[in-house]
Amino acid sequence: MRLTRIAIITVLLITLFLPLVIQTDSIAHADGTGVEYWAVIVGVYNYVSYSISNVLYADDDATSLYQQLAPIYGSDHIDLITNYSATKSAVQSSIQNWLAQHEDSNDVVIFYFSGHGGTDGSNYYICPTNSDPYSWSNDISVYELNNWLSVLDSNNVAVILDTCRSGGFTTGLSSNSQVIMTACTPSESAYGSPSLLHGVFTYYLLQATNSVISTDTNSDYVISTQEVFDYASPKATQWEAQKGNSQHPVYYGSSIPLFLIASISTNLASGTVTLDGTQYTNLLSPRNISLTPNKSHQIMAQSEIANGTNTRYAFQSWNDGSTTPTRTIYQGGQYIADYGTQYYLAISANYGSISGGGWYNSGTTASTGTAQDTITNGSTRYVFQHWDVDGTPTTGNPITVSMYSPHTAYADYKTQHYLSVSADHGTVVGTGWYDYGAVISTGTAPETITEGNTRYIFQHWDVDNVTKTENPVAIYMYHPHTAIADYKTQYYLDIQSKYSDASGEGWYDSDTAAQVSVTPVVGTLIRHKFNGWSGDSNDDYSSTSVYMNQPKSIVATWKADYLYLYLLIGSVLGVCILIAVLLTVRIRGRRLSRRIAKKQKRYA
Repeated sequence: MRLTRIAIITVLLITLFLPLVIQTDSIAHADGTGVEYWAVIVGVYNYVSYSISNVLYADDDATSLYQQLAPIYGSDHIDLITNYSATKSAVQSSIQNWLAQHEDSNDVVIFYFSGHGGTDGSNYYICPTNSDPYSWSNDISVYELNNWLSVLDSNNVAVILDTCRSGGFTTGLSSNSQVIMTACTPSESAYGSPSLLHGVFTYYLLQATNSVISTDTNSDYVISTQEVFDYASPKATQWEAQKGNSQHPVYYGSSIPLFLIASISTNLASGTVTLDGTQYTNLLSPRNISLTPNKSHQIMAQSEIANGTNTRYAFQSWNDGSTTPTRTIYQGGQYIADYGTQYYLAISANYGSISGGGWYNSGTTASTGTAQDTITNGSTRYVFQHWDVDGTPTTGNPITVSMYSPHTAYADYKTQHYLSVSADHGTVVGTGWYDYGAVISTGTAPETITEGNTRYIFQHWDVDNVTKTENPVAIYMYHPHTAIADYKTQYYLDIQSKYSDASGEGWYDSDTAAQVSVTPVVGTLIRHKFNGWSGDSNDDYSSTSVYMNQPKSIVATWKADYLYLYLLIGSVLGVCILIAVLLTVRIRGRRLSRRIAKKQKRYA
């Protein structure tokens, strides 16, 4: 029997599933320059010639190996050839054409063959599907395989053969391959097992992926060809020995790294980690992911994980101290995402906005922002009173909150409205800020305000253009208000008359007409006749009206009638008249000066 198939599958699968966990997932290699991994995987169960028996599980082993490697190395990096497709020319073309066109000196190349193998006594062969039962011409000799592999540039070639007599290839291939793994010695057969559903050697190569602690003997999170072989070889030998068979796998060469193992986990059942675009969950127990060596790989932990309302778990760090949830890794190892509990501090205010709200690690102390003492919006303002933490009034501003659970901090403000109290004239009190809903009484407006020959008489209050007759007036502060004490203006009319009492002197409302009069003729022996008004009126009539748009003063002027005296006193009267006239003029001048002075003083 030829069981080359098992060896190749085993190595590749172990490389893929190195982690400590029962289940290991393969991650596609990251794109980029550097080392790439290529594989030609051949499995022959069916042979064209009916004279050649089928090799149980050879094609299944090859397929399983492909399924393990494709997610790691990339399906475009593996050429899988099985059963009737696996002719000698197809295998040669895969190596010399497809493989040689892609690989380079930095890459790692794996050639796997599972099927019949044999020897003619001097040469050793692996048998493709078109093997001739009567000739070795259609088979692949160790020297032919060596020549095909010699066209490759790679300095890291691993050949895995799960066939009978496969140990004979360790000599002829050694010049072009760094590692050769065979299922048996040159004189032994390689067996398959119906209970294992694999070739025995391949089965234990695959099983190594479920025992990565045992496989990774140097604990470097790199699975090498040597470690895979060291795990599978004694178990395959023991299995066949129990059945009375002798099978001793052979290893030649140094060691080639096949896979990196990233052991990912979190301290949360709900935590997830994404590695090279694939998301992994349920990571309380480590999940072992196989990665392509010598490549960059991106690992990303969730930044936050919700846990009900206002509680979450936040990424803190990786076990190696890195504090960025997304990072690039280049080597295998343990990657444990550590999460800490965070609670939300909700900060609000009935007016304005305050900083400090957000997520805080459990047990830390959060500080609110400082609430503004007063927030003014036109004629309304809001005055800070205190903080309420979870409904409990708290002194201080700002305040600190111990974050052992979610909290709500509320800045409580009271509303005040502005009352503007003013008057057309004089001064009134009451202007200021008042609490919402307060009842405020304006100051009492003075009934009369006198300023010289002008005075102002209180009429009523105007509250927001609504007349209020009471004084003072009560105002309900449910919104801003304006209260104005309304006054009317009065002016004084001063009347001066030497020879007759004048009527009409007194106070008059602004813009009204004052009626004044004097007796036109006064006296008997010496009579004085009214001669017109002077001052703020030039009317010639003894009865007239004066328009009161300001304080005014008028003087009644007279002329004397001395007809009778002239006859009695003659020339003396003339002198007296002259003296009287002069005196009159002088008096008038003085009076006029005084009036003018008074006016100037009033309007100054």
